[in-house]
Amino acid sequence: MQSYIEQNTSAYDEIASLFSSTREYIWKDIKPLKRFATKENRILDIGCGNGRLYQLFDDLSTRFTGIDISENLINIAKEKYSEATFIVGDMRKLPFEDGSFDIAYSIAAVHHLPPEGQQEVLQEVSRVLVPGGLFVMTNWNFLGRWTKKRIEKGRYLIGDTPDHIIANFISGDKKTDAPRHYWNITPEQMEKMAEAAGFVVKEQYYSKNGEEEGVKEADNLISILEKKKEA
Repeated sequence: MQSYIEQNTSAYDEIASLFSSTREYIWKDIKPLKRFATKENRILDIGCGNGRLYQLFDDLSTRFTGIDISENLINIAKEKYSEATFIVGDMRKLPFEDGSFDIAYSIAAVHHLPPEGQQEVLQEVSRVLVPGGLFVMTNWNFLGRWTKKRIEKGRYLIGDTPDHIIANFISGDKKTDAPRHYWNITPEQMEKMAEAAGFVVKEQYYSKNGEEEGVKEADNLISILEKKKEA
């Protein structure tokens, strides 16, 4: 797993500026997720990239912290959103005290780890959330037509298991050869991981452009987990 993490880190450091330029605003699939946050929440953004999620809460006076493994993306985030806190770090080993956050978000990040790494992230997020805190995630849906077309065209490559995809970054006429690794997560897998990490699944659905959609048409799996309250 470590080699995959190192390759992902190197890839995002290499494409940081280009990647950031394609993520200047909040996408439609992300906007409905604001409803889970409330005023003055302590928010953790896991795999924050260039920090754009901060825009979603600019009217809620939140205390916003972002963490990402790419130092170059964190530097961009700090320049863009000086009011928030951004740090370089591994989402499997969060450098925060127990119960430090009211809600955590992860936009298209957890799928960069194989299943054992995904489970580690959920365990860590559960630790740093307060009882009853939420973990709100989007992860790519690799079972849809969008992904299958790219596999057929050779845009995406199948890795060492059927749920493992390797892709470089293309935006318009700009392309890099730096490999990024992804693992598909199904609703059933998420439910098992959530239970093992002390969460219950509050909501889960496939989404396209902010609307619930069938698995064949959807771009993302949306998962909202709630940390179990102490007895």
